[in-house]
Amino acid sequence: MDVVSLPRIFSTAEIKDSQLNEKVQKAEKRLVGRLDRAAEALVGYGISRDELRALVEAKTRGNLPSLRKALTSE
Repeated sequence: MDVVSLPRIFSTAEIKDSQLNEKVQKAEKRLVGRLDRAAEALVGYGISRDELRALVEAKTRGNLPSLRKALTSE
């Protein structure tokens, strides 16, 4: 989850400069695949992919303060 959160903290240029771009892209691709599979499994319960993505976004936003602190602590 931390890698998926990086674009919410750093610019695209900063991520590329730190050579984390490939890692971020792979994590996002993995997340998309998992969301697709989860949405397929839960469609019968009326849970949409958009709802699952919103849940992931909320969890990601909730993770930002601790991630920022970890990245900026000396």
